[in-house]
Amino acid sequence: MKLIRLFFLYILTICALSACERSMFGVPESQWNQLTKQQQDEVIRGYNEQQRIKQQNAVFMSAIDTAGYIIKQDS
Repeated sequence: MKLIRLFFLYILTICALSACERSMFGVPESQWNQLTKQQQDEVIRGYNEQQRIKQQNAVFMSAIDTAGYIIKQDS
């Protein structure tokens, strides 16, 4: 029975992945190809800014998690 479940999970995963469209800087490739060079450059700048902000947030979240762990251990 487990083998059948794993098989169906495998098939479902393959189907889901095959339905995914590639993206360029967070924009579906079909839309990316329709953008002008100027629009593509703007998307790239926006994407890079989002990544920079995510990286900064990751550092802060890590610090918060560490502080929470230390506080929990001291309690």
